[in-house]
Amino acid sequence: MTIRTVEQFIELLDRNGFSIEEYSFSRIGEWDYEAKSFQELGFDALDIIEMIMEIEKALDCEIRDECCELIELMNPNDLTRRVRRQKKLDELG
Repeated sequence: MTIRTVEQFIELLDRNGFSIEEYSFSRIGEWDYEAKSFQELGFDALDIIEMIMEIEKALDCEIRDECCELIELMNPNDLTRRVRRQKKLDELG
């Protein structure tokens, strides 16, 4: 599966139960609910690339570079909220 958009990325995380928050806890031991960027969470560019690669490996997909660039620029708290919202929508049918 090839992921080309942030929406597809969110659906992928939702369907597979992959949590960016849990990943952050495993990498840096915390999650800042006030952070507006991955850099504010303590991620550098290499950490973000490693996260994307781990998601690709764990979920057997390819995330296109254009999508990776958008993910890197996103507010991580907005990203996790969107995944949770998608999960609730899926549950409601």
